[in-house]
Amino acid sequence: MSKRVNKKQKKGTPPVLSKEKQTKNQKKPIYLKYGIQVVLVVLIVMIYGETTNFQFAIDDTILVTENQYVQNGLSGMGRLFSDMANGDWELETISITRPLTAVSHALDVSLFGMEPQHHHMMNLVYYIALVLLLFQILKRYLLKGRPMIMIFTILVIFTVHPVHVESVANIKGRDDILCFLAVALSLWWLFKAEEERSGFWKGVSMLAFTASLFFKETGVAFALLIPLTFYYFQTQPLKSVMRKTWPYLAIGLAFMLFRMLHLENDSRYLNAFNNSLIMLDTPDRLIMTFYILGYYLKLLFWPHPLNWDYSSGHFSMEDGTLTGAIISLVIYIALLGYAVWGIKRKHPATYGIWFYLLTLFPVSNLLVIILATMAERFLFIPLFGFSWAIVFAVQAVVKKGRTRRRKGQAVYYLWVGAPAVIVLFAFLASARASDWRDSETLILADVEHGRSIRTQTFYLQHLTGLSDNRIQNHMKALDHCKKTLERFPDDTKLWFIYGVIQSELGNTPESIKGYEKAVEKDSENTLALTNLAQHYVDRDAEKAMTYFRQASEADLNNALAAGNLAIMLHQRGRLEEAIPFYERAVNTGSAEKNVLDGYAMLKDDLGLE
Repeated sequence: MSKRVNKKQKKGTPPVLSKEKQTKNQKKPIYLKYGIQVVLVVLIVMIYGETTNFQFAIDDTILVTENQYVQNGLSGMGRLFSDMANGDWELETISITRPLTAVSHALDVSLFGMEPQHHHMMNLVYYIALVLLLFQILKRYLLKGRPMIMIFTILVIFTVHPVHVESVANIKGRDDILCFLAVALSLWWLFKAEEERSGFWKGVSMLAFTASLFFKETGVAFALLIPLTFYYFQTQPLKSVMRKTWPYLAIGLAFMLFRMLHLENDSRYLNAFNNSLIMLDTPDRLIMTFYILGYYLKLLFWPHPLNWDYSSGHFSMEDGTLTGAIISLVIYIALLGYAVWGIKRKHPATYGIWFYLLTLFPVSNLLVIILATMAERFLFIPLFGFSWAIVFAVQAVVKKGRTRRRKGQAVYYLWVGAPAVIVLFAFLASARASDWRDSETLILADVEHGRSIRTQTFYLQHLTGLSDNRIQNHMKALDHCKKTLERFPDDTKLWFIYGVIQSELGNTPESIKGYEKAVEKDSENTLALTNLAQHYVDRDAEKAMTYFRQASEADLNNALAAGNLAIMLHQRGRLEEAIPFYERAVNTGSAEKNVLDGYAMLKDDLGLE
């Protein structure tokens, strides 16, 4: 009998030790029982403690500062759920699709107001809670009886890895933390239900899983991962596993159906600017998708440099892209093949691979085009699978040492190398966290290696918005703008900024060229049309009025364009034409005094009330 057990163990049965060994391993010194948790919390505070003094940054406006639901605190949540019930899916799409995340932000507003420091503090609290809960799940259920050093290593890699910075240091990234926290609770209560044969805990577990989907929709991957986890770490036949976990599959499928029927990706966000893959034909899109999947792997092993934005322009079909995509494809096929091989044997390393592949898939752009080309926050949950797989892979390498000497060398390099990598990752994470202090700091930190149009545009806007040394900064912006236009000659925003810079430097012909190029690329660029018209007011009145008219028609709330056009028509005696543009400018509520005076004079001349 013992020989048969040993044979199974060699094939990779579940990581369950004998009762004697489990009892021996569970009698750990108190410093191991609590020390690991203290170390993990200390590491988190060391890396992210400074974020409690940070400001709102980048997309925090979408979910917090300018969110029509969250601004009113918890009192605004009634309207949020009312809009959901009424099918009003067009308003504040992200809040509608992730309502429980919106509730967490609204709670912060009710408790702390719009002070960003407290919002950052809550991100830190949720992150600490997640890591401590994962420790308990590993110790009690998934790695019960395993050496504590394995549990600690998995969690310390997960905790200090720099790709987590965006989700922890950016308030908007909270949805990743809360989604994983809800899933971890679901797993905890599922195993507790099995342990106590409790239907109550099973129901609570399913409720927590459902909640994870409304923190962030990527939690749907756990509709497969929860049954898979139960299969790997329970000594029950597959039929029994499926009978006990099918509700999670049903909840996941119901959620996907719900999204398909009620939620369409908002066209304001699902566009070529946010996800450049939309612009590519199918073969090139697949090449770029697998290249990016390979880039994710690169960031896991070497997380530098990091960027806040990977939208249009960051990736391009250049020499080496096809080669990188092929290498990436081969690696992922090998990982999938090994994971399939290990599932029957319940090989522990393959569980980490499944975790990584399944949680990355929803954001991979392979099946469904999502709202972003790539983002580091998409690795927040998959990183746990990576950390798990790496630890078991290293353990396997050490065990395969054929001689005592080789094993000794492997253990030596492991004890030296692992702490060095962890310290390096913690240092990189701490340095990267500092970049998220505010939007300006982040933009300046990423402009050198961030290749996206958005990054470069924000940097140019930063330079042109500085009040000190305006000419010097505009000259610097002009040089940077020219270089950026060489890479993105068709971008209307860059040409508009070029026109603004040249106007500030007094180079009117080049400013006109910039605005004309912007209008050529986008005929409804109202800012470019308005500025272009103002250049022509004293040069070519008819041309100026044409541009003012185009700007006014493109944006009915453009008081500047409508008001200027009205005045020019008024001055030329074209009173009937001027009236509707006066009215349009005045009705916006932001018309300038000369427009209001002109309109009053015109009404007097025509005897209008």
